[in-house]
Amino acid sequence: MSRVLLLLAALALALPLAAAEEPEAVYAKYHRAVARGNVEEMMRYTTDEHRAEMSALSPRQRVDSVKMIDSIMPATYKVLAKTVYPESSIARLYVSGAAKSALQGKPGTLYGVVRLIVQHGEWKVDNVQWSNVDPGVTSPAREQKGAAK
Repeated sequence: MSRVLLLLAALALALPLAAAEEPEAVYAKYHRAVARGNVEEMMRYTTDEHRAEMSALSPRQRVDSVKMIDSIMPATYKVLAKTVYPESSIARLYVSGAAKSALQGKPGTLYGVVRLIVQHGEWKVDNVQWSNVDPGVTSPAREQKGAAK
């Protein structure tokens, strides 16, 4: 009987992670919301901490913040690699896409590292960093199209 209870307890702990959307799907929704300038939608896919920070801003500041985020991220991106750390409920996506404006007079590629964490049984975007420096990740890529404005 104790083995059955232990198995049920282990299953109950694993269900929130199994039921959650994949990190790539959550980031795709976040990316689309930013591209559309939809503050409320974007906030659905961010951590509690980031939602609290955004909620403390005026409505105009929120809109400006989302516009700034949109200006530094590519319109479309490819997932180069994904690493999930189930023991700590953290995932990292390595992504790339064409820069919206020329870098040093030439079109360039941006590389992003997206950190997601599990909160309330769902993946949430915790941090996104874009750079023109290739992190050297060489896994197969899948293109994710951002929403048209």
